[in-house]
Amino acid sequence: MKIIKRRGTCCTVAGRACSSIKGERLSAALNRSIDSMATGDTTRGDIIDRMGNAAGISSSTVSQILNGSIVCPPLARLRSFARVLNIGLSAMTTAATGDGCDYSGSDDS
Repeated sequence: MKIIKRRGTCCTVAGRACSSIKGERLSAALNRSIDSMATGDTTRGDIIDRMGNAAGISSSTVSQILNGSIVCPPLARLRSFARVLNIGLSAMTTAATGDGCDYSGSDDS
């Protein structure tokens, strides 16, 4: 049976949902937080730059996490993102766990 990828689900031709696309839950949670912080004075780009600086990575790498190209980023990066976005780390790890990430072996998951 042919598989068709759609945003949010991987669907069969018959239209039945079979699984979420890896990385989408974390991506959605991060994007919602960024959108809620963005104002006229603080753009999405500014926030993404801050996230990258806090995590010690480039803004293009942050963008890859935001679009789901990079899945299961290290817990240290999520922790840095949480500080910048002023959200709880557990919200991000819960979203990432829903994407299939496993932070159970981390020191402070």
